[in-house]
Amino acid sequence: MSKQTLLTIAQQKEWCANNVTTLEHKWSTRGYGSSRIFQGITCIGKATGCGYDRYGAALGDAITNLFGAEIHKLAKRECKGRRRNYKKSEKFYGLFYDATKDHAWLMVRAVKHACVIF
Repeated sequence: MSKQTLLTIAQQKEWCANNVTTLEHKWSTRGYGSSRIFQGITCIGKATGCGYDRYGAALGDAITNLFGAEIHKLAKRECKGRRRNYKKSEKFYGLFYDATKDHAWLMVRAVKHACVIF
């Protein structure tokens, strides 16, 4: 899977004119359940378990996979806190940074039929 990056508005229009990308959400209630986000046939985000928002967690995983470098740069700058390990951002909902592992991620919460993304 190739990594994608943020584009300018002009680049977005050109890219959209030349490409069609569809993200597909598939879910299962078997066992603890699972939620996966696919780009074509490639799974780019997933979450399993029960008792939390699997769709939002899978979507956050997909965004983190697609825009890893951008998420890492933003999280390193914005996430503050006193914890030694992971810190959260007060400005961007669902953005986390683990300073001990130098790892950033995004957790998105789905609200009914819309998703809240910073």
